[in-house]
Amino acid sequence: MRSHPARHLWLMTLLLIVLTLLATTLGAMRLPLASLLPSGDEILRNIWLTIRLPRVLLALLVGAALALSGCVMQGLFRNPLADPGLLGISGGAALAVACWLVLPLSVPLLVALYAPMLAAFVGSMAVMVVIFILSRAGDASLSRLLLVGIAINALCGALVGVLAWISNDTQLRQLSLWGMGSLGRQNGRRCWWRPR
Repeated sequence: MRSHPARHLWLMTLLLIVLTLLATTLGAMRLPLASLLPSGDEILRNIWLTIRLPRVLLALLVGAALALSGCVMQGLFRNPLADPGLLGISGGAALAVACWLVLPLSVPLLVALYAPMLAAFVGSMAVMVVIFILSRAGDASLSRLLLVGIAINALCGALVGVLAWISNDTQLRQLSLWGMGSLGRQNGRRCWWRPR
C-alpha cells in the first residue's frame, strides 16, 4: 500500500478548517454559522468576530508554536524523546513564574504587564541551557540526559510547591490559573484584521 503525503496534507488541512469553524460555534452560547451571513443577527456576528474567532485563531497559533518548538528541541538535542515536560524545561518556566508571582519584586509597570511571560521564557531558557551544556558533554548519554531532565523537573516542581505553600490566597489563585492556561481573556480588540 502506497502512502500519499500530499493527499494526507490536504485532508488534514480540510479537517482543520472544518474543526476551526465548528469551534467558533461552540461555547457558553451556541452560535449557528447561519448568523454569520449578511442576513444574520448582527450581535451574534459581532460576538463571532470579536470573541470566538480571535480565540480560536490564537489557539491555532499557540498549538503551531508548541509543535514548532518541540520539533526544534528534538532537532537541537538530536533526541526524539526530547520533551519540555520530561527534560524539565516546563518546570523551569513554572518555577520562574511562581517566583515572580509569590516573591515581592518591584519592577516598572510596563515590565509588570509582561512579567509572567518574560519570567517563563527566562526560566525555560535557563533550564534549556543547562541541559544543552550537559548534553554536549563528552560522556553524555541519552539516559543521562533524560535523568538530568527528570531531576531538574522534580526539583522545580518541589520548589513551586514550596512557593505555593508560602503564598497568600490571591497569589495561589494567580499561580493556579497561570498553570492551567487559558485563552478566556483574549478577544479581538487589538487584532490586525479588524477595522478600527
